[in-house]
Amino acid sequence: QSRGRGTTQRNWKSSQRGNALFTIGIPQSAWMVGLKKINNGNMVPLTLLPLKVGSLVAQQIQQSLEKCIEEDNKHQGVSKSAAPKVTVKWPNDVLLKQSSSSSTQSSYEKVAGILIESAKDWFIIGIGINVGYAPDIPQEGADYGRQATCFSQYCAAAAAVDA
Repeated sequence: QSRGRGTTQRNWKSSQRGNALFTIGIPQSAWMVGLKKINNGNMVPLTLLPLKVGSLVAQQIQQSLEKCIEEDNKHQGVSKSAAPKVTVKWPNDVLLKQSSSSSTQSSYEKVAGILIESAKDWFIIGIGINVGYAPDIPQEGADYGRQATCFSQYCAAAAAVDA
């Protein structure tokens, strides 16, 4: 995928390499039938789809960060701080929560974004994950947004992806 957009038509910003940008299509009927089947025949609100996708992406990012940082520690023979906590800001942001050691405040930075749209009988799910590059995000104007981060800021192996 070479370009994309976020909510309210904001531009996605990424480098030409080093990040994961992809789109998945799921037939709407498959989503609805599958949910109904696992919920004893009860219908499930469509609004749960973004939360489910965000949760799955966040879970994979958390596991990948923990594994990567553990590998970094083994290779460097040191014990780094723990991996940042990955959270979902519903409906479409996946954030890293990094606690500051000098204060009781935490910062949240965006590591991934999700956009789900409907086209004919399909759900089109766009996912962008900052692996090797964290774009500069304006704090005002049409493309304003949350401060970005990427894997490579926490994991040496991810930094090698964009080298």
